[in-house]
Amino acid sequence: MTLGERIVYLRKEKNLSQEGLGELVGVSRQSVSKWEADRVLPDVNNCVAMSRVFEITLAELLALEEDREVVFSKSIGLAEESVSMEDLTTAQLLVVEKMIEKYISTQKKIRRRLRWPLILVSCVMIVGVAWLWQWLTNMNRTIDYLHGEIAGLQNEIISGISDQVQVSLREESSLVTDYGIQVVGVDLSQNTITYELTVNLKEGNVNTRQQMMVRCDKETWTADMVSTGGLGFSGQITCPVQDDTVIYLLIEGDNGQTRSQRLEVWNPEEWYHVFVDGWVDWTSLLENGLTKDAKEALEIYLSCNRGPGLEIPLQVTHAEIAVLCNQEVVSTQPIDLTKTSSDDTSRTWYL
Repeated sequence: MTLGERIVYLRKEKNLSQEGLGELVGVSRQSVSKWEADRVLPDVNNCVAMSRVFEITLAELLALEEDREVVFSKSIGLAEESVSMEDLTTAQLLVVEKMIEKYISTQKKIRRRLRWPLILVSCVMIVGVAWLWQWLTNMNRTIDYLHGEIAGLQNEIISGISDQVQVSLREESSLVTDYGIQVVGVDLSQNTITYELTVNLKEGNVNTRQQMMVRCDKETWTADMVSTGGLGFSGQITCPVQDDTVIYLLIEGDNGQTRSQRLEVWNPEEWYHVFVDGWVDWTSLLENGLTKDAKEALEIYLSCNRGPGLEIPLQVTHAEIAVLCNQEVVSTQPIDLTKTSSDDTSRTWYL
């Protein structure tokens, strides 16, 4: 008879249910069921508690197949005679001790067998959680990147649509099918520039009055335009050379109503500037100090832009180096331009 079968037998002998025995021993009904099915061995404390419930000794509870009144005579060498419980107390203790040792050894084996699967399962779970965390992190990064890409694409689409709408609106409201603006003359001595405007109207006739208007520095200049055939017109206007020059087209209809269209903004000042640059080496003063005849190398660069509308490109005809002290000129020296090209000048002077 196995230990589980013995527990079943003794429990029924006491008219106890599995739940009742579990309450007396201090365990659950499921634990008692596992003991009786020999799936799990009760520990020593539970065995002692059951021996008290069944009113038997621990040796009697742990006996194998012998009668409860006989204590394993074969295990102690008494095969020929039956020995009572009272006469074999020492033998009983030896048997119980061996059984407890065997029980503890079995429990250790069970625990060792369960330990490695638990460790393996724990390692797998840790690795799985780490992999899942990394996967979620990468997924969040991918989602953030896609959100940025989608937002950029939306902005490009909206911007493109807005630009197309604006172009369409400008074309729809434009008074001309095409136009051209060019510089036809410049007088830098008078600081004036002459623009020529040519346009092709969308609608109108030879009797439609056209005017070209230029506005700069809150001043306005206008000039009538003449027909060049069909709906084509051209005109010229002279105004100061000045940046932020806005060129308009004015059209007066048959009903006397005047409409205007802003064409372009021009910045012609930089086209005709002379640019000056230069620096002092300071080598002589650093090496020799400030003496009575001290001289220092000064390198000067002069350059001119080739602006449109000029019959002759700009040339530097005269240049001087001036030395100021307390904002007063104390010395001047002309620059010899004969050895330089017409549009760029570079010369080293000693002051």
